[in-house]
Amino acid sequence: MDIYCQRCGEPWDMDSIREFTMQDDNGTAKQFYNGNGCPSCHWGKDAPEKQPVQSMFTETLSDVLGDDIDAIACELEDAEWMGMFEE
Repeated sequence: MDIYCQRCGEPWDMDSIREFTMQDDNGTAKQFYNGNGCPSCHWGKDAPEKQPVQSMFTETLSDVLGDDIDAIACELEDAEWMGMFEE
């Protein structure tokens, strides 16, 4: 299951997030979960001005569900299945 970056909307597999280290452009999994970006957007430095729908949804779920990443991933998967992220 994927969790989207709260800055750029890039999908990341939960196992990949756990492997973020300082090698990944000085970022960690904790920074990712706190909404500081991911390696794709250089930890928020190259994030788009307009936040993608996936990012906004992930940010809202994070506010509601806190650090329950499994629940966040399940809700994101359901939202994707329902077509909420199609443009």
